[in-house]
Amino acid sequence: QTGFAMQLSSDGVCIDVLINNAAVLHETWSTESVRQSIQVNARAPGALLDAVLPGMLQRGRGRIVNVSSGDGELAYFSTAWRERLDNAWQDETRVENLFEAFETLDTDAIAAQDIVHGDQPAYKISKAMLNCVTRARILSLISGQQQVSGVR
Repeated sequence: QTGFAMQLSSDGVCIDVLINNAAVLHETWSTESVRQSIQVNARAPGALLDAVLPGMLQRGRGRIVNVSSGDGELAYFSTAWRERLDNAWQDETRVENLFEAFETLDTDAIAAQDIVHGDQPAYKISKAMLNCVTRARILSLISGQQQVSGVR
């Protein structure tokens, strides 16, 4: 368990509903804006999910909602990145590998339009990653009573 989850447990707090709705939106295309967008918009919801999910599983109930965006749709991505995103959610190791690929992008060498079309590319990448995290977790929990949902 994480420090957050252990603190909740020691305080006798049980979380039955988690709604991940925080986000940042960067207008710039930089390695830092991509990294920060992914940290806030995808990794943080995944960490919170990991913190509260064990308690939900133990109690046999709970609901987690990850609020995404239409900007995370695969239609915005180039063919190569769309395929990587579309296949990543099937395995949590692939999701982690994709996180690392996006977080280490050399934005001086790779143009945003080579990955994603339109404005706010860092935001679109991070919301697509949130969708991957959500789908991967749904797949891993398919037999349980806990629900992880994504909405946009």
